[in-house]
Amino acid sequence: SLVGNGGWSGDLLAQIDMPALDEQQRIARHMDCHRRDGGSFAGEAVITSLALGTERLCLLVVQDITERKKLEQEIIEISNREQQRIGSDLHDGLGQELTGVALMLRSLATKLHRSQPQFGPDVEEIVGFVNHAIESARTLARGLSPVTLERGGLVSALRTLVNRARETYGVDVRLQSRVEAQLALDVTTAGHLYRIVQAALNNAVRHGHAQHVHVSLTVSERGVRLAINDDGCGLPEGAAAASGMGLKIMAYRARMIDGEIRVARRPQGGTRVLCTCRVPQGEGHANTNTADAKPSKGERQ
Repeated sequence: SLVGNGGWSGDLLAQIDMPALDEQQRIARHMDCHRRDGGSFAGEAVITSLALGTERLCLLVVQDITERKKLEQEIIEISNREQQRIGSDLHDGLGQELTGVALMLRSLATKLHRSQPQFGPDVEEIVGFVNHAIESARTLARGLSPVTLERGGLVSALRTLVNRARETYGVDVRLQSRVEAQLALDVTTAGHLYRIVQAALNNAVRHGHAQHVHVSLTVSERGVRLAINDDGCGLPEGAAAASGMGLKIMAYRARMIDGEIRVARRPQGGTRVLCTCRVPQGEGHANTNTADAKPSKGERQ
């Protein structure tokens, strides 16, 4: 028997709208599969419509992709660790050194104000540049490792992302979150969800020219539901199935957390990105309780 993680279960072929499936059309789904001996494996089901004379047939091929998924996960984990290391170096290394330079300049400005007051404004301007560099280094560090327990977990990271997008793009971006207190997401899942929101926001503003974006996160016993809706120009016909890197990376991240992502045009205009997945069980959880979900200015709860 085959059990899919994206709503595919039982008889897969019975769930396909055969008349709507064009000849030679190929559909691929990632799913959890079970062998007759009781074992399980990660599978990729590829379904193709065939026409033999007047008959319409459906060919289903299931491939074991367990090793491929393990390799993909290892690559992601290596990338995450390297990003965290670089972020730490930026914050604790470059950031601290720049802070030291700023303090020394401040001391120099005090001395010059007494002996050479004509140089005071120039030194103050240099101090301003250094302080700006410090803030830039901290922003880069937070961007490389945005979701951490020390900074409040996923909801806090999303709040910061939404506020930054509102200030940078001048777009009305709202965050709505509802997380059941007893539930928490592991750091890996939280990180992928954050990157999906980040990519969706970028697409909505830069490509969709949206003026309003609404981000909604719900974590309950039924699973995780993340939706990003915008009022932009919407996707071109067929874009949801296209091979654009942005959409492919979002779909890849969803698969990494045993989830599914759907990108579609909204009836009232704009684009909707919907990601759903199960709440993972295990250690290493990131704090996502309701205490983190207090709305800031411009945020709707």
